Amino acid sequence: SVLASPGEDVVARDRLNAAGMLVLPGAIDPHVHGGYGEPHRETVTAVSMAAAAGGITTILDQPLSNPSTVTAERLEKKIADLSKESVVDFALWGGLTPANLDTMGELARRGAIGFKAFMCDSDPMFPGINDAQLLSTLEYLKGTPYLFRLHAECDALLQYGLAMIQTLGRNESL
Repeated sequence: SVLASPGEDVVARDRLNAAGMLVLPGAIDPHVHGGYGEPHRETVTAVSMAAAAGGITTILDQPLSNPSTVTAERLEKKIADLSKESVVDFALWGGLTPANLDTMGELARRGAIGFKAFMCDSDPMFPGINDAQLLSTLEYLKGTPYLFRLHAECDALLQYGLAMIQTLGRNESL
């Protein structure tokens, strides 16, 4: 099931009398990528079953997964899919890119627990935001209950480092 929104009251579906039992809190895995057929990523079923086996009761699916949760429609589809496939509770991060910064409110209303962005171009479907967009995002989120995660790598430095590695590979044996 989807986690409750910040500040929302929650009522248990089931109750268990745990008198005389050892009760341990479930852990949360804040960083999983549901794969949907991508061979290099785990499936929701597999990752949630592995989580449950290890005592993890809640997984937080990253927005850079397939489908990437950068639109309200994709977020809703992912919620529907996880509702059918996950054996543990789950929540979803809304993805922020330069093209969808104005959709944070809609993503939050549809169930995103917070937002994640990159400052480097991590993937063609998930380009990085710039400094001005970061500032705008922080201003928007100020005073809200939503979390914000940021890969703050400098794309120019990453590209420079990649070029240096490629140059070394051509000019020297590693």
